[in-house]
This record gives sequence, C-alpha cells and structure tokens, in this order.
Amino acid sequence: WSDNLNECIKKAISKEISLNKILTLCRENINPINAPGIAIGIDSGDVFDKSIKSMELKVEKGDILLLYTDGVNEASDIRGEEFGTDRLNKTLANTSGLGAEKVVKAIQNEVISFSGDVPQNDDITLIAVEKI
Repeated sequence: WSDNLNECIKKAISKEISLNKILTLCRENINPINAPGIAIGIDSGDVFDKSIKSMELKVEKGDILLLYTDGVNEASDIRGEEFGTDRLNKTLANTSGLGAEKVVKAIQNEVISFSGDVPQNDDITLIAVEKI
C-alpha cells in the first residue's frame, strides 16, 4: 500500500502539482483527511520540509484514497456554480466499488458533463489508490 502511494506522490511532486485535498473512502464512509503541513507543490525547500509531518491511515481491503487538486471541486458551469465537494463525494461513493481507475474516470466524466462548454480555468489532477 505505502509503495503505491509513495510512487503516486513522487510523480505528483515531479510535476509540481499542488495536491491540497485528500479524501478516503473507508467501507462506504467518506472521510476528509486534514493532513498537517502545506500542500505538495507550494514550496519545495525548507518551508515544505519543516511543515510536513508523518501521518498513518488505517486502511482495509477495498478502501480508496483519493487525492485531488482544487481544480476538481472548483470547476464551474455556465452560471458560475462550482462542481463542489458534495458532487465529488457522491461520485466517489457511487463508484468506489468499481475500483480506483473507474473512480477517477467517473469523476472526470462528471466534471466534464457539469462544466459543459465552460473552459477549464485551473489544473485538474486526480489520484486514486485502492487497497486490494
């Protein structure tokens, strides 16, 4: 579990994306994780190194950890309404039984459908890791 997650985070850091939102789905419950420190990509020096802290999560088979940038929940429609965390959570809950890859695809599709023809105004990054 930790090897897969570490690899995903290393890839995120190498692309300098800011992963500042984390959700975990544990046996049908969505639990936001308020990780200590600053978001990945905000600073790559001493400030980042001094602000991060180790954190352990208890995960069981089938649990999904979803990391995403604010471009997901802040995607907007023609009226300026944001996609929001409620829609994100609903999509995560409805697709979690299908596996991590399908969760990411479903969220992508929901954001695209919601936004319609409104141009994307921020980066959108999703990483889902499932314990199998």
